[in-house]
Amino acid sequence: MARAVHASRHWGAVVGAATLGGALLAVVALSSLGMVGAAAAPAPSIGEIYREASPGVVRVISGESGLKGSGFLVDAEGLIVTNAHVVGGAERVSVTVAGAPPREGEVVRLDAATDLALVRIEDASGLRPLALATSRPVSVGDPVIAIGAPFGLDRSVSAGIVSGLARQIPGAGGGTITGAIQTDAALNPGNSGGPLLASDGSVIGVTARIATRSGADEGVGFAIPAASVAEIIGAATPVPGRGYLGVGSVDIDAEVAATSGLPAETTGVLVIRVFGDGPALRDGLRLGDAIVGVNAVSVRDNAELAGLLSQHTPGDQVSVTVLREGGSMTHRVVLGDRPSGT
Repeated sequence: MARAVHASRHWGAVVGAATLGGALLAVVALSSLGMVGAAAAPAPSIGEIYREASPGVVRVISGESGLKGSGFLVDAEGLIVTNAHVVGGAERVSVTVAGAPPREGEVVRLDAATDLALVRIEDASGLRPLALATSRPVSVGDPVIAIGAPFGLDRSVSAGIVSGLARQIPGAGGGTITGAIQTDAALNPGNSGGPLLASDGSVIGVTARIATRSGADEGVGFAIPAASVAEIIGAATPVPGRGYLGVGSVDIDAEVAATSGLPAETTGVLVIRVFGDGPALRDGLRLGDAIVGVNAVSVRDNAELAGLLSQHTPGDQVSVTVLREGGSMTHRVVLGDRPSGT
């Protein structure tokens, strides 16, 4: 069962996330944390970030499924981002702004692969658009805050940190989302679809799921990165696509290692196809290479490889470490654009 943010805690503590209908929702809030130089202005407090960002956060209720979650405004014309699992199969949803009557929202796009949905309302009065941090670097340890409606409590805030990057989580349609942001923010039912905010108040992710054995929040929540949001919005300022390597590969297990002549303890992915004239072929990767690292970060499987590549855009150069013919070598590969249909 999912959990949602419900109350603010000490900075650096867990923020909330929630799941409804078997899906998990999360919202995380940022606050000032860390060293401040003598000449630097102090970072905003959690309260200051909340006052600036909370007017952009709404509750979303799907009449078809009865699921309740959160969402946030991304433009002045009434475009709202939430999770696909909050919307369910509905074409219209109810959008509630604290202290105002419900507004009808039309579902204008649903992307189960990334568990994201876009909802349009005609009247955006009283709401303030939130900025997507598509180019802001995100690092482990960064403070974050979440704002949402856990258990129906409008615009609740909680805070935590970025606990990990390039995580793998389930999508709304049964697939896999790579490149998710892990946070220790507490997530509870009703937070799904809410914003995960950085210390400057920009949105770095959309809270979506938690990992739990008890059904309760255990301090391991996940958010879909802002770059994925920008991609489905197709905003006026286009966001570059994700970097494309141009290989087909399988996870290396004991059987694959044995049949490929690799050491039994090898982890990584085995290249079983090199596509067209793509980046991999152009920059020296071959059929049969075992990819074991990207930019000095170990790769254990395809999910981790996809997560690492999702942090880059076409034109970025990455260092790909491979095992070949009993030796190890590193190739510098300039990532390309993913061809349509792949």
